[in-house]
Amino acid sequence: MNIQIRGWNQNIPLQRINDKSIMVAFAQKGYTIEKLKTLNKCRKYLEIMTLSDIVTASGLQISSDAIEGKRNKYRTSSYKWQNNHRPYLQSWSIWEESIRETFCANNDSNLLREPLLDFHFVPENWKWYYSASNDCMLYKDGNVYRRYKRYKKHQYTRLSYSWYKLSDVVSSDSALITHLASISSMVDGSNMIALEGTYILPRSSPDAYSSPIDLFQILQISHTPTWMYQHQEESLRQLTKPFLEEFFKDKAVVVSDGSYKDEKGAAAVILENSILDQRIILTVPVPANETLLENDSYRSEAVGVLYGLHVIQSIESVLNVQDMHVLVGCDSDSVIDVAQYHDYVTQNSRHRDVVVSLIEVRKSIKATLSFKKIKGHADKLKPFPLLSRLEQLNVYCDKLAKCARVTLAPVHISTSPFFGEGI
Repeated sequence: MNIQIRGWNQNIPLQRINDKSIMVAFAQKGYTIEKLKTLNKCRKYLEIMTLSDIVTASGLQISSDAIEGKRNKYRTSSYKWQNNHRPYLQSWSIWEESIRETFCANNDSNLLREPLLDFHFVPENWKWYYSASNDCMLYKDGNVYRRYKRYKKHQYTRLSYSWYKLSDVVSSDSALITHLASISSMVDGSNMIALEGTYILPRSSPDAYSSPIDLFQILQISHTPTWMYQHQEESLRQLTKPFLEEFFKDKAVVVSDGSYKDEKGAAAVILENSILDQRIILTVPVPANETLLENDSYRSEAVGVLYGLHVIQSIESVLNVQDMHVLVGCDSDSVIDVAQYHDYVTQNSRHRDVVVSLIEVRKSIKATLSFKKIKGHADKLKPFPLLSRLEQLNVYCDKLAKCARVTLAPVHISTSPFFGEGI
């Protein structure tokens, strides 16, 4: 089908790596003219041009507002739009189905098949930011920032959003901005907001934050293999010492999953602190063994656990973190067995390089470690909200690892809910 989109401004700038025109992507799917007209009406009502207009700041998933056909009052367009009437309800069913079919990993997920990566430019009208060092949201209002502090006892906490309440006004010098942020428009009113996603800003100067110690330096000092983290240096440098000490001071959960297909391997790791309601999300490429050139799904699973343990060992050895309790989980029985019980490996063991590292890192960790085998792909057996927390994290890791085989997403801190939580 040869479809031309007339009147489309080819000079519309794409904000991020992997960004694309929404209507061009729809046309490339081969949708009929009538369907494209319906989708275009929905797009014009939402006042959006490209995929980045409806993706959370993290670049990993489409916002729930956009899926449901709701204008997000916290993300205003830089273009002038006509007063477009809201399309009929049936149009939004077509919109939701088409958005997921065109951009998402599967038809029941908001997670992108191809995550958006670094910004080519940040829109001038971007208003919302996050400070990792102070755990607060910041709204740019002229030359000052309205500061929103975390508020845990809100009536909507069952929806798993992280909520922030208006606190005070601070100057730009006191803001300590570390992230761009996107806000859900679920709640009306200016005193309470729900954080939807974050994107770590490039570090502008050595004095940008209160401490020179960051996770990239910590991994270097502790001799973590450089291939695990060198592709994410800029992002890792934003995870500063005060934030990490707070994150790991009590209990933490480390869940990972690997993916291998077409001779490409990758793994994803989520470190979560349920008390702070925060997650650190990491992805890592999985190269083959340099000597035997062996690579498979087992290696990807093992590298995921290994990277998680390296982060724990590195933080423990460098920062002032004591009496830490860490639960480590993945969906591979054999990897959990090796990580928990084995003390040596034979010369001809499969993936000996990774297994030896697993054992050595585990032995070097002083924190109290416990290991848990998680049921893989549990979301295929029952709805996501009914899964245990470890199963939910594993499902998300699985999707991230599959995406990471193609494109590695930047490290980021997340407090936004996974798709389907709290339903």
